[in-house]
Amino acid sequence: MKHKSLQAIFLILPFVLGMCAKMLTPSGGPKDTTPPKLVKMQPDVHCLNFSGNTFKITFNEYIVLNNPTENCIFSPPLKYTPRYTVKNKTLSVKILDTLRPNTTYNVVFTDCIKDFTEGNPLPYLQYTFSTGDAIDTFSFSGKLIDSKEPEPVKNCLVFLYHDDIDSLPLTTRPDYITRTLADGTFNFYNIAKGDYKIFALNDINKNLIYDLPNEEIAFGDAPVSATPMPPAPQVPKDTTTMKKGAKKNKKNNTDDTAVTSPTAPADTSALQNELFLFTEKDTTLKLIACNNPAQGIYYIIFNNEAENLSIDFIDRQKALPYYKAISETEDTITLYFKELPQDTIELAVNCGEFTDTLTLLPFKTKSQKGGRGKKTVTVPKLNVTTLNSGELYKPFTLSFPYPLKPADNIEYQIVKKKKSGNDTTTARLSIPDTFVTAIEIPFDK
Repeated sequence: MKHKSLQAIFLILPFVLGMCAKMLTPSGGPKDTTPPKLVKMQPDVHCLNFSGNTFKITFNEYIVLNNPTENCIFSPPLKYTPRYTVKNKTLSVKILDTLRPNTTYNVVFTDCIKDFTEGNPLPYLQYTFSTGDAIDTFSFSGKLIDSKEPEPVKNCLVFLYHDDIDSLPLTTRPDYITRTLADGTFNFYNIAKGDYKIFALNDINKNLIYDLPNEEIAFGDAPVSATPMPPAPQVPKDTTTMKKGAKKNKKNNTDDTAVTSPTAPADTSALQNELFLFTEKDTTLKLIACNNPAQGIYYIIFNNEAENLSIDFIDRQKALPYYKAISETEDTITLYFKELPQDTIELAVNCGEFTDTLTLLPFKTKSQKGGRGKKTVTVPKLNVTTLNSGELYKPFTLSFPYPLKPADNIEYQIVKKKKSGNDTTTARLSIPDTFVTAIEIPFDK
């Protein structure tokens, strides 16, 4: 009996061990959809005479940090990217710059602080401190709209400058910076009293300077004025983390767990401060390309209008007569040579302050093998199209891909039904020595 009982124990034991080793998630209960809650900031938010280089933010649960370089903004902006470290429930930020004296700094986190388990983001968190004896208490808010749609523009930078100079975004980093939210609104908190020049910028190369032609920009027509801040939203103390005799902040005489930083943007639904984002047209004339689609035809393509373009042959001995046509958009010049270029031609191209040189190569035709391995050059066919041929009261017109050579007394025949008797009419026309790519064939209908 003892032997059988011992055998039963060995049979049951692996089953029990297997059950114990398998970790199961407890079932039941709603899914966690709450972002991390702020517990404390060290030094305390709105601290004065900040002289260190590190501050810490602690939450009520384990957190992760998502792309702080994009989603964390220091205002005024820093020269060097801070060092971000997450340990358990605490985010540490080490500043690598030398901070300005007597300056209020704002650090805004948007959607980059998430809880570890479910990834619920904290939409907005601001930490404010001053290197002087006071915190600035003025603000400015607005909304950014795409001028093409028009729709709100999110995740776009907005700049404030103390100086009233239109060229500031071309040369100078801003005094204050923020980023638009999902609804296009933006907020500057804790800025100094005064008037500011305002710009928005889709900063593609992330240097806080408007220096690329495809960067979108918006600006106010006149300086904007900062207004006194509304009371900042209060975050309740987390009493579960407070201990008896908690340390007081000596500089501010406040408890380190008392948090007064705004954790959500102000209500900007009734804002009148609207900016419209657009792509500024590059007025600098640039030569984009030169195409040679067929014998004797060259397309010279520019980025802007080139209506008053002049063209000169650098080597006058290679000069050839040509016609010049300009497109409806005035950015493409077409050269039609009366004689086909047989050699490389260099041109000097001028339009106002724009000057450039252009090299034209002879047209490359496809070679085909002829009889006994000989190569023959294929010449593009002359395709003639008709215009207005189906409309009764418009002239019958022939259109050619090349300008026509001047000629006199060209005979043509109009055949009504049969090429005999009274059904055939013979007439003549002339082609003048001007730019002609279409000729009208007059006849009685």
